[in-house]
Amino acid sequence: MKLVWHPDQRLCELLPYPDSVLDGATAAAVAHAMDGFLGAQRLPFLILAEASNVRAMDAGYRAEMGRFLRARRDHSRLAFYGASAIIRVGADMFRVGTGMQMKGFAKEAEARQWLGLTSDDGPDAASGDYPAGAHD
Repeated sequence: MKLVWHPDQRLCELLPYPDSVLDGATAAAVAHAMDGFLGAQRLPFLILAEASNVRAMDAGYRAEMGRFLRARRDHSRLAFYGASAIIRVGADMFRVGTGMQMKGFAKEAEARQWLGLTSDDGPDAASGDYPAGAHD
């Protein structure tokens, strides 16, 4: 998975590679990277997740990301787009379980609008593959 951090909008984009099966190791790496982006302050932030490349999310991914997001639900919002029906059902269960402000959309533009984003996210401060080397 590729993560792109846009510091001016406190936005983290999650961009899974084609045919991704998201697991606990991926979630742990993503959570660690996001902690680095966010820093110690509990400032509001946004997550924009592209979901059309996600084939499955295992229990480890849901548990690890659930812990990360549950601890930040009072100052974060997540929008995802392009998800299959099965991923949308899983995401909705995830939303209920975490109490996260989260919503799914068919198109990226709709997700960006819900998050209050402009079409220009500004320069990237950081991006990378998580877990490292996961995509060769």
